[in-house]
Amino acid sequence: MAQNIILVTTDFTKQADNALQHAFTLKEKINGRIVLLHIVSSDIELESAHQKLQNVIDETEKNYGIKISELIRKGNIFDDISRVASEIGAKFVIMGTHGVSGLQHIFGSKALKVISTSKVPFISITKAPEKNGYHKIVMPFNLNKEPSGLLTLASEIAKSFDSEIHVIGYGVNKKGDGKYLEMITNYLESSKLKYIIEQKESSSNFDAVVLEYAKGVGADLISISNIQENVFNLFGGFEQNVIANKQGIPVMVVNSNSFGIK
Repeated sequence: MAQNIILVTTDFTKQADNALQHAFTLKEKINGRIVLLHIVSSDIELESAHQKLQNVIDETEKNYGIKISELIRKGNIFDDISRVASEIGAKFVIMGTHGVSGLQHIFGSKALKVISTSKVPFISITKAPEKNGYHKIVMPFNLNKEPSGLLTLASEIAKSFDSEIHVIGYGVNKKGDGKYLEMITNYLESSKLKYIIEQKESSSNFDAVVLEYAKGVGADLISISNIQENVFNLFGGFEQNVIANKQGIPVMVVNSNSFGIK
């Protein structure tokens, strides 16, 4: 059986170590193979980067019995993470971030563009996993629009971990006919997944509503699609606010144009 490649980016920080810990958990459930990527800006850094990666690889095998592969690319994080992920056929990219303040550095306009145009889902991590897996997954939807492929991918993860999916949606009111809500419900039913649906009438401050709900149910993962059609609002848009959540809940971002409901 072919293995699913999990690409983990590292800058040898604690946050990168946390991302690798999440990859260990995901690897077990999806028949995964971990590739650890470090990007250097010049040839002079190659030898040092190789040694640092090898130290991580040796320690991982010694302490966890997990084999991982190294990959070094000369370039920059803004252009090459997504490119490498596509080249090697990665299933997921897992990236450690530095929380809210770090987003201004790591998730600048170029990085947001990389995530929103990538064909490979990004999982943003700030903390080490508190549980062994993603047991509660929160998925926000605009219920007046056809569901994106986020539903397919998040459901695949939910099946692997026997997770409970929490759909939180807005848009169905007296003027809405509810057909997209019915589509989501039918998909979850046919997939035999455990789920809860929470409806909100207004989209105002929907990011805050989603984060408060996720905190309340003890979510292990928030899964969002690029609902802005490849345009992230750098100065406080829904996606950035969810990614930068203070609770440190991992966030999976899926470009809605790259996946479809099957």
